[in-house]
Order: sequence, then structure tokens, then C-alpha cells
Amino acid sequence: MNELVAVTLPGGPQFVESIQKIWDGGDAFTPIDPRLPAAELARVIESLRPSSIVHADGTTSQLNDAMPVQPGDAFVIATSGTTGLPKGVVHTHQSMRASAMATSTALEIDPSSDCWLACLPLAHIGGLSVVLRALTTKTKLMVHPGFDAQRVSASVEDDGVTRVSLVTRALASSPGAARNTSVKRPFSLSMRRVSTRPSLLQ
Repeated sequence: MNELVAVTLPGGPQFVESIQKIWDGGDAFTPIDPRLPAAELARVIESLRPSSIVHADGTTSQLNDAMPVQPGDAFVIATSGTTGLPKGVVHTHQSMRASAMATSTALEIDPSSDCWLACLPLAHIGGLSVVLRALTTKTKLMVHPGFDAQRVSASVEDDGVTRVSLVTRALASSPGAARNTSVKRPFSLSMRRVSTRPSLLQ
């Protein structure tokens, strides 16, 4: 039986290792924001019914009343739950790979030279997709526990990061960034592409 495993680890190598281990076992994972209050975490667990949970400290607990997933399921993203309990959106390995390959082709990713940085919340598809895209295409990957403008800039300058996906607020808060400035200003000239709202770059 294929199981769903909740992962509350912060962003970093341990998060990546955890989801790869889950996949190797034939199971699926659901990423949960480690910053959630206990009551909110309980609501997500109640709705998605994972078989176990990997805690922020790396330990694992078994859970009752688990709901199995289907063969081929890769991960489940919880909705915000504004109209009731959060709902789970299931993504298969096939759909994950199709999305990763299409996006990587559109962005002209070169796995031999590019390096992705994931620094947005991994419990949301915008942050998680960077990790999944890198793993699918075997592109080098760095994962931060959250967005920190100084640390992002340092990774671009010192660690060879060439690709990063940011929301507008994050880009605007980066060193040297201001509205209506070139994307090259807050980051090193080695940065090839930054995805954001076009109006910010005009």
C-alpha cells in the first residue's frame, strides 16, 4: 500500500533527502509549513490523513486513520482551507515531470551549468516546484530555509546560483532593488533569469 508522509522539515538538504527517501519507498509526501501553529497543523493532518509525519527535528511519528495514495502519486499540496478543512491537490510523478520539463525547456535550463536556488516556502507549489524541477532535470540545487535577501545575494555571488524564482515582494526587498530598476541590479550579472511581475522590471 502506498502511503502519504507529511514533511514539516525546513528548507535545506535534509528536506530534499527526506522526499527522495519517501519516493524510493514508493510513497508520496505532503509538505507542511513548519511555522504552522499546532491547531493549524492539526487541521491539515485531519484533512490529508498521512500515515506518518517527519518533524522539524528530523524525527518521525506514526499517525492513525491514514488514507493511502495511489501508485504513481508523487506529492500532495494542501489548499489554504478558507472554506473549511484544507483540501489535498494530488500531483503524480508523470504530471510533475511534464511540468518540470516544460518549464525547464521554456527557461532554457542547462543542467550541466545552471544551479537553482529554492528560497520560497516549500509548502506552496511556487517554492516546491523549484526543488522538483531541479531534481527532475538533475540540475544543481541549493535550498534555503526561507527568503533572506542578503543570503540570496551571497549565494548568487559565491555559490554559483544562476536561477532563482521570487515573488515580487522578495525581489523588491533584495539589496539595491527598487521599483522600476533592472533585474540585474539587485543580483549579480551572472544571474540569467529572475521570474517576477513584468511591471517591476519596467
